[in-house]
Amino acid sequence: MPEKNIPDVIQGILEKNRGFVNVKNLPSMLSAELRQELGIKNGLTGPVIRKKLEPYLEDRFIFHKKGLLLYILIPCEPSELVISMINSSRSATPKMIAKSLPFTKKEFLEIINSLIEEGRAKLVLTENLDVKIIFIDKPEKKEFTAPNMPVETIASESVSSEPATETPEPIIAPSSPVETPATTEITPSGKPEEEGGKRDYGPGKFREAFYALDKGRIFVRICDLRRELNWPREVFDEMLRKLRDEEIIQLHVGDDSLMTTDEINDCFVDENNYRMGTVTYNARR
Repeated sequence: MPEKNIPDVIQGILEKNRGFVNVKNLPSMLSAELRQELGIKNGLTGPVIRKKLEPYLEDRFIFHKKGLLLYILIPCEPSELVISMINSSRSATPKMIAKSLPFTKKEFLEIINSLIEEGRAKLVLTENLDVKIIFIDKPEKKEFTAPNMPVETIASESVSSEPATETPEPIIAPSSPVETPATTEITPSGKPEEEGGKRDYGPGKFREAFYALDKGRIFVRICDLRRELNWPREVFDEMLRKLRDEEIIQLHVGDDSLMTTDEINDCFVDENNYRMGTVTYNARR
């Protein structure tokens, strides 16, 4: 592939991934031919991949660090990237969105605070008492909102911000975005009902199923775990997000070349549109 086409390839990858990508994940998104041309392979660190890419990128992209992670981005206003992510992930909580973006928690809070101060965003509570960010197309139009609610309530770490003009009663966002669905009653074929006729969708049941499949291998395929639990798809996916966000489990890409089409479909697709194939627990029994 001619060198002049490499920036276009990277541009296309970033556009398909909301404008940014973890540099360490780039090799799996490139063709085998291009990986060979660039001398890039899976398993390289982000800084090493950056060093190999930079001679070809024509200064069209920027790199940004988030802790130990390195991201490559299409140049844009950070606030526009945040707005785009939230608008495309309306069911996600602010905490989940902050983890998905290539910004640190402090940077995310600064961006959200600025949007609120400019009248371009507001914080509201949903029916489930989750905090949600709403963007305002016409800032001059006043709408019902929770006035001056501190944005710090969506994060576990406090970050200083400009004091509000009024001090409302504190509104505390739930520390966990997922609650066990209390009203769902499902009796899948081949699986006995739980006591009282209701299924157990708690993290304890998830852990029990994980170790039933684990058998000392440390990792478990997500498709196998999904089938073992036989939960509704959205309930299973929300539990994965909950445990991942609480850093109880880690999700990994896995090797889908060893999976059938049905097994691939039963993997988990995260907020960045990456398909995760395996899961591990951060703390063993």
